[in-house]
Amino acid sequence: RSVLGARCSAPSRLGLTLCRSRVTSFPPVCRIRMADQSDAGSGQKRQAEEADGEVKRAKRVPKKMHALVIGYVGTKYAGLQKNPGVLTIEEVLEKAIYDAGGISDDNFGNLHKVQWTRAGRTDKGVHAIGQCVALRINIEPDTVKRINELLPDDIRVFGAYRTVNSFNAKTRATGRRYEYLCPSSAFRPVTEITADPSAAKVTAAGGKYTCDALDLNYRMSPADLADVNEILNLYKGTHNFHNFTAGKHPGQESAKRYIW
Repeated sequence: RSVLGARCSAPSRLGLTLCRSRVTSFPPVCRIRMADQSDAGSGQKRQAEEADGEVKRAKRVPKKMHALVIGYVGTKYAGLQKNPGVLTIEEVLEKAIYDAGGISDDNFGNLHKVQWTRAGRTDKGVHAIGQCVALRINIEPDTVKRINELLPDDIRVFGAYRTVNSFNAKTRATGRRYEYLCPSSAFRPVTEITADPSAAKVTAAGGKYTCDALDLNYRMSPADLADVNEILNLYKGTHNFHNFTAGKHPGQESAKRYIW
């Protein structure tokens, strides 16, 4: 027999009738007969979940690769790279980007998911200006402003720039410039330190002396400054630093560095 224009086969072992319908949908009365109360409840719940999912998907914005130029004072941080258990620049920066809407809930906490790279790592207490990190991020006109409002005063984002999707801040870096600042008190003669009871605490170790604190009021004499600069000038130019590497040979170009 046919029902609603459908050809039905004989009842199956499960007591169900298999039909090949020629209609696209059943009338409302048929749907009521086919679903019990529990099915209707689960169907409403499923529709609500699907509607909620549609709203969430509508809010998702495609993330694109950007390079962020940043600067920071690293005095109170244990370096740039994220490291569980210690405070780092990347940990604070990632949280600010997330709170500003640049990183989704699903990707927050895992830098690999946003393809995060950095031009170079800095150690504990080291500062940087013009540092570059790259990641897939949702950038809006006021995103950088919102990120900076969420960052502490010792970290700043100077700009965000769209790049190709394959951009890697480490491999695409054309160079890195380091500056080392040394307090003049480090050149204070040992005889002056030991003779001055108000100077930093001094301990003898194998005929050498080390200071537990620095005398920031000390200034080098012009003659001492000239001697130090004369010595430092010997480091200028291109030199081979393979002895300071792990496994590089003297003939490798990558072991050479230029100092100016």
